[in-house]
Amino acid sequence: MPSRHVSRITACVALLAAAACVPAHRMTLGTSSPPRVEALPHPGDEGRMTGFHRAVIQTTVNGLPATGATCRMTAPNLSLEFMTPAEVVVPLMRRPMGPATLICRFGSHKGQSLIHADRKMHMQDNPDMPFGYLIGPLARAASGSANMWSYFANRSTVTIELAP
Repeated sequence: MPSRHVSRITACVALLAAAACVPAHRMTLGTSSPPRVEALPHPGDEGRMTGFHRAVIQTTVNGLPATGATCRMTAPNLSLEFMTPAEVVVPLMRRPMGPATLICRFGSHKGQSLIHADRKMHMQDNPDMPFGYLIGPLARAASGSANMWSYFANRSTVTIELAP
C-alpha cells in the first residue's frame, strides 16, 4: 500500500511539473526577428559604399502572409537571394544607383517590383560605434557629401503581394 501511495504522489508531481512547464514554454515562443541577409556591392562599386540600410521584406497572398517565398533582388551593382520574411541589408552608396528588380515566388504565385534608389540620409546604426550615429552624419553634412543613395529607407518594411 505505501508503494502505491508513493507512485500516485510521483505521478501527481510529474503532472504538476509538466503543467507548470507549458505556460513557461508558451511564453518563450513569441515572435522572433526574421533572418538577416546582406547584399554586398559588386567589387567595382565597393569604394562607393558608405554604410547600410535595413528593410524587412515580407510577402503576402490575398493579404495573408506567405512565409517561405523565394526572392531574388538584382541590380547593376548587386544581387541577392533570400526567403521571406527576411531582414535585407543593402548598401548605402555615393551617387545614384540603377533600378533593382525584386522577384518573389511562392508556389504558383509570383510578384515583381522595380525598386529605384532614392537619396537618403546616412544614419549609421552600428552598435559597436555608439558615437558614429551622431558624429558620422554631422561630419558628412559638414563636408558636403550628402549624395547618398539606397534602395530602402532604413528600418522600413516592404510587403510584396503575390498573384497567380
